Amino acid sequence: SGGVDTARTILEKAFGAERADEMLSKAVPDIRGKPFEYLEGTDPDKIHRLIADELPAVKALVLSQLKPVQAANVLARFTQEEKKDTILRLAKLKSINPEVLRRVDDAMREKVLSLNTSEADSIDGRSALAEILKRMDSGNEQAILNGIDSDDPELGRDLRERLFTIDDIVRADDRFLQETLRNMSERDIAVLLAGKNGDFREKILQNVSRTRKTLVLDEENLIQPVSRQDSMRVTGAFFSTVRRAWENGECFISGRDGEDLWVH
Repeated sequence: SGGVDTARTILEKAFGAERADEMLSKAVPDIRGKPFEYLEGTDPDKIHRLIADELPAVKALVLSQLKPVQAANVLARFTQEEKKDTILRLAKLKSINPEVLRRVDDAMREKVLSLNTSEADSIDGRSALAEILKRMDSGNEQAILNGIDSDDPELGRDLRERLFTIDDIVRADDRFLQETLRNMSERDIAVLLAGKNGDFREKILQNVSRTRKTLVLDEENLIQPVSRQDSMRVTGAFFSTVRRAWENGECFISGRDGEDLWVH
């Protein structure tokens, strides 16, 4: 409010910012807002990270200021030993010195700002590298991936999976897909389609015969719902087959090879 802001300005000039804040907090208790109000609605995992390295007494104090459901969710993330110590401290809490509460509140507020900054600045290096590789020509992309494979096979596999997407399947050579799908059972094709829609689904179904398409759709209805594990297994194997074929020059993917059509 205007009156408080004016008072703050005058006090800061006379006594400095820290002393002015202290004087205002005593004169106008609500000036700083409720302790720990900035944690309202915060993810329990984040609050747990925030107080994980604090003493049990501080953990108990912070939890006592949260809404019960939120506090319970944070407490659930503690180890058994942490729970025991914190719960004992929490049970023994009676009155809290306002100055202690303010200092802990200030410290937690600073940690929240620091945590937010570090999280905002974090970068998924693998995703960034995958996006860069996608924009390179296939020759350079493969050369870099082959180099990564020799140094870090797991990273190489992960990058190849990130690089090869549903869009690549949609743009893949029909003749190769037809051959691949012929070697798959109706059930596996149905699992491959499960949970997918749009262009991918259309691409797969247009590369099987009309009779087989009917069998696949019937099978899809019979096996619903499909487990995530089955879907990942079949989809992963299918994508790997197409990706390896493309890398070996056995499958054309429009937009990946610099040409839009086969040249005979």
